[in-house]
Amino acid sequence: MRVVLEHAVENHPDWLYQAPNDVTSVEGWPAEPAAAMDSYHEQGYLLVRGAFGPEAVQRARDELAAMRLADDPRCEGVYFEGAVRDRLGAVGQTGVEEPGRLPQLEPAVRAEYVRKFMGFVDRHPPLAEIANCPRMRGLVEGLVGGPAELFQEMAMIKPPRGREKPWHQDHAYFNAPLDTPIVGVWIALTEVSPESGGMYVIPGGHRRGALPHFQRRDWQVCDTLPGEWAAQGYKAAAAPMNAGDALLFSSLLPHGTPTNRSDRQRWALQFHYRSAGAPSCPEQERLDLFGGEGRNVTC
Repeated sequence: MRVVLEHAVENHPDWLYQAPNDVTSVEGWPAEPAAAMDSYHEQGYLLVRGAFGPEAVQRARDELAAMRLADDPRCEGVYFEGAVRDRLGAVGQTGVEEPGRLPQLEPAVRAEYVRKFMGFVDRHPPLAEIANCPRMRGLVEGLVGGPAELFQEMAMIKPPRGREKPWHQDHAYFNAPLDTPIVGVWIALTEVSPESGGMYVIPGGHRRGALPHFQRRDWQVCDTLPGEWAAQGYKAAAAPMNAGDALLFSSLLPHGTPTNRSDRQRWALQFHYRSAGAPSCPEQERLDLFGGEGRNVTC
C-alpha cells in the first residue's frame, strides 16, 4: 500500500473559481440516452441528478468511514493532507512516502487528514456496487463506443480547509493516446457546493484538445486560462451536487476544485473508464502533448 503525506499547498487566488452559471443537468439515468450523449459530446460533461439512491450512498459512506479509521484500509494507496505534518513533527514521521506505514496518530485524529484513497473496488463491495452500476456502465459504454473497462478508482475526502485541485485535464495524467475516449465519473456522497470544494468545469473546453500543463501547485494548466477562455466565450460553470448525483465528463474537459472553505467534509468517488483493451502510450508521448515546460510556453 502506498502512503503519501503531501506537502502543504499555497492558497489559490479567490478569483480563480468564479462562475456566472451552474452546469445543466438531467434527472436520473436517461431511458433514451441519445440526446444525453449528444449533450456530453458537445459540452464535455453530463450531470445526472439522483443517479444513486440514499441506501447505496450510505453504504459507500459507511465503507469509506471505516477505511479512514482502519489500520489496514485494504487499498492500493492513501493520501493525506499536508497539514498532517504539523501533527507528526513530534514523532519524526516527515517523509513524503511511507510505504505501508500510516501516520502514527490515533485513528480518529488520523482520519481527519485523509484526502484520497486509490485502488479499492476489488476489496470493498459497497464501492464496487457503485463502480459497476449497470445503468451507469451502459451509458459509459455508449460514450466510449463499445465495451468499457474501469482502470482508475479514487475516493476523495476533502476535509475542511482541504486543499485545492487546480484546473487540469485528467488525460494529462494518463499514458493513453490522445484519441482514446476516457470518461470520468465523479459521484457526490455528500452535498457538494462551491464553498465545500465542489467541481468547476469549462463547458466545451474538451474540444480544444491537449493543453500545456505545468508543475505549480500541482500538475495543472495556467491560472490565467479560465479568464482567457472566458473572454473567448468559454465560461466556467459550477457543479453543485446533492449526495447521489453523478458527473460524467471527458478526460479532456478542463476542471478543478477549490479549497474546502466550509466546516463540512466533502466526500466523493471518482472512477475512470476507457475502451476495453485500449492501448497505452509511452510517458514521453504524453509529456510531449501535455507538458508545458520547454515548449516556449510560459505560465
